[in-house]
Amino acid sequence: GKIWATVGELVFNVSAAKQSLHAENVTPTSSEALAYYWSGVSHSRFFVDTLASVKRIGVGTLAGAYLGLLLGINMGLFRGMEATLRPMVTFLGIVNPLAILPILLIVFGVGEESKYILIGIGIFFPVAMTMYNEAKKISKEQVTKALTLGASQLDVVYRVVLPQLWPPFIKTVAISLGAA
Repeated sequence: GKIWATVGELVFNVSAAKQSLHAENVTPTSSEALAYYWSGVSHSRFFVDTLASVKRIGVGTLAGAYLGLLLGINMGLFRGMEATLRPMVTFLGIVNPLAILPILLIVFGVGEESKYILIGIGIFFPVAMTMYNEAKKISKEQVTKALTLGASQLDVVYRVVLPQLWPPFIKTVAISLGAA
């Protein structure tokens, strides 16, 4: 909030100076506004807090995306996992992650874990459902050909399915970051 207020003040000062509407006692000059902004940033926990937020987003995103990728691929390729997990993932996926926040705070407290998990949940469900849908779109002929040529189940996942899922995976993670 402080950053945008300062940017707004700078824009106002520049436009006021251009129009000769700048009064000394009404608004600070641009250099005074910049000096005020820099003193607030350099003498506060701004950089420490920003680094902590970036770490939370990174850890939560990596965990949620990785688990969503694994579960989505498995649900898309294996009928047993699809029948067992898809209804639960579909149901829980429509719940807003912020609605789960009070439960996370009770279970994990106000520490870093609850923040990591909240971001991970926000990424996990969209990624899992997208990977499931994309894995279902992969032609059965490709999987059958790979198995016929001697590929194992893991070879099929890593050499046939996964390369086709990277573009939608990256797109889904990027879009889910906005909601998380």
